[in-house]
Amino acid sequence: MLTVNQQNAKNVVTHGKLKINNMNMKTIFVVLLSVVSLIYLINPTAGIFELLPDNLPFIGNVDEGLAALIIYSGVEYFRGKKIGIFGQRKK
Repeated sequence: MLTVNQQNAKNVVTHGKLKINNMNMKTIFVVLLSVVSLIYLINPTAGIFELLPDNLPFIGNVDEGLAALIIYSGVEYFRGKKIGIFGQRKK
């Protein structure tokens, strides 16, 4: 039977001197996706670049809602809660 350290060692990927395991990759993904969503909500392009134009009836604000959901899920992921699209963070 493998111990926890042996199981974690199997999931480690080495890139030069940097060792990244699956847990770190998920954390990096959550952070990057949350930051991109926050930048999208801040709207630095002043409406020039939008996934769905806001003047479309009923579906115009879906992209902002999805970005808000991603940010909320990222916050809950780091709080250790099992709410949101990313699941619960393992410690």
